[in-house]
Amino acid sequence: MNWLCSWKGYGKRPAKKRRVQQIELEASMSSAMESMRQDMQAEMDRKLQEEREQAAELQRKLEEQIAAELSRKLEDDRFELQRKLEEDRTELQKKLEEECAHMNLQLDKRFQEQMATMMAGIKEQRTSTMKLQ
Repeated sequence: MNWLCSWKGYGKRPAKKRRVQQIELEASMSSAMESMRQDMQAEMDRKLQEEREQAAELQRKLEEQIAAELSRKLEDDRFELQRKLEEDRTELQKKLEEECAHMNLQLDKRFQEQMATMMAGIKEQRTSTMKLQ
């Protein structure tokens, strides 16, 4: 019996030692897992920050492209409007010149008609003066 008790006692000690080792192993694993979790979290945070920076850079570039495109479009539109304005100005100038030429013809015609009427009156006066003499 003594031998059995000492056997049981001997058996318990290694069980305690195993239990301590198991607790130490669990603590070590828990610590390693926490360290890995922190490392993974730090890596995820770093990648997230990189992605945010890339997104901000892409947005900035896109805004620059849109601004450049709008600037080109505005410049093209301004050029087209200036061209159209010049066309309209030229067309109006041509119409004005045609209208002036037409008015000058009308004035010349009226002047000639008045001159003809006046000449006919003078001629008639001379004829009647000659008849009276």
